[in-house]
Amino acid sequence: MPTLKENREQWTRYDWSEGGDEWSSVWGGTDSLWYATLLPRLHGLIPAGHILEIAPGFGRCTQYLVPHCERLTLLDLTERCIEACRERFREHHHVSYHINDGRSLDAVEDNSVDLVFSWDSLVHVEQDVMRAYISQLGRKLRPGGAGFIHHSNIGAFRDRKTGTLTVPNSHWRGATMSARLFREYCEEAGLSCHAQEIINWGNEVLSDCISLFSRPERSAVSRTEIFENRLFMDEAARAKHTAGLYRITKGAEASMTGEPPGKTAVPAEILSKIGFDPSDAASRHRMGLLLASQDLTEQAVGHFQEAVRLDPRNFEYQRRFGDFLLSRQISLQEALKCYISALAVDPSHVETLMIVGNICVALKKFVNAAAVYRRVLELEPGNPDAACSLEAVEARLRADTAATGDGGSEGA
Repeated sequence: MPTLKENREQWTRYDWSEGGDEWSSVWGGTDSLWYATLLPRLHGLIPAGHILEIAPGFGRCTQYLVPHCERLTLLDLTERCIEACRERFREHHHVSYHINDGRSLDAVEDNSVDLVFSWDSLVHVEQDVMRAYISQLGRKLRPGGAGFIHHSNIGAFRDRKTGTLTVPNSHWRGATMSARLFREYCEEAGLSCHAQEIINWGNEVLSDCISLFSRPERSAVSRTEIFENRLFMDEAARAKHTAGLYRITKGAEASMTGEPPGKTAVPAEILSKIGFDPSDAASRHRMGLLLASQDLTEQAVGHFQEAVRLDPRNFEYQRRFGDFLLSRQISLQEALKCYISALAVDPSHVETLMIVGNICVALKKFVNAAAVYRRVLELEPGNPDAACSLEAVEARLRADTAATGDGGSEGA
């Protein structure tokens, strides 16, 4: 259950070297995310006079909203994110920037907002935060103003008796928030929730929801169109394939890398940004990060591989390579190997242990996952994500035992 404090700390210390674009990799890049997934859903809502974006991060989606409004207000609880946006959009004088406490919209005047937008951020907040935002949006939106918010639905998988999740919370979703609660909060605030697309995210669990709502000019509508889209990640994969099919790479020639052309060739303009020594692990790692930020996946993999080969006991190199493989959905098995190598250096790193447990769940290695979650609880007895995930895995193991008469088959 991510608290406001945990969210502030997480996004303050997060490595923003890729500006958040790493989360767009399953689409083949942020351009593809915007044009293939977001714009088709948003096109009826923009342009808009005044757009409010809640939790913009480093401006991953903000860059596409800038030309579609006369006024853009950015609101985030993390000072680092607001300052990054201020620098990134400094030439756009119709953009304003505000740091809040993670739940207040006091910086926004009433009856002023034509569209409120949030993507891939409010999925991490709990029901109390979402309720606070929706309650205020009942006043901040103009009559006829609309909202497009991506939020958690994993609360729909809570056991009614115990309150614990029955599915692993692999992507740090707000454990108490659901599509049903969003509809209830809209009704409380006098808003109309027109449609909800309940989607999967990285696995088969319908953990997320995109809600479309408005402040009615007259009476609120009572019916919400609800669509369970279990193919949402397939949509992302198709977008990535299409983006790659129609992309032309210019000037990618092997230079100074000592690698064969076409394997880890690096554009000259990238090489010029950093001093590059192919025999130095740190140099290789930096090159991998830079190439990843340019969505040059194949080349980045080659440099990350060389960095961990040259310095296999470096926790950061192993961990970042694992993060890269996981975020790009290149190979769960290879990502798992990187994380295990990182844990060989720091076996008590809770965040990495949780990732290993979640990968084991995705690979259906439930016995291994249970062991990892138990290890997390030994290190942090009150860790709610580990407790919920362990309970879900143990329930799955009991079900498998009842169905097969044994503990199920599982490789190490």
